[in-house]
Amino acid sequence: MDTEPACQAEKDRQTLTRAIQAACSPTGDRSSFRDLPDDGSERSLAVSFSILHGIVAEYFDGGDQMVELCDCGQHEDQPRTVTSPSTKFWRKYD
Repeated sequence: MDTEPACQAEKDRQTLTRAIQAACSPTGDRSSFRDLPDDGSERSLAVSFSILHGIVAEYFDGGDQMVELCDCGQHEDQPRTVTSPSTKFWRKYD
């Protein structure tokens, strides 16, 4: 999708969409998003936010994708040692 948006709001959404797509990859590579919209539409931003939300939800649920990509064999069964302070917003209050 190579067309440049004309409206500033569309340009801002396109910039944010592409930044979210890059943030969803440990290497910043957006090639896995080549079939998803990045045209500055509200839909394109919503799609990227939903993917990012899924990754964050999995991480807070104990799934560390960085450990899943371990190729040295030392981190495969490594328990999480750091808990983000932001998890307080994900927990239900007792």
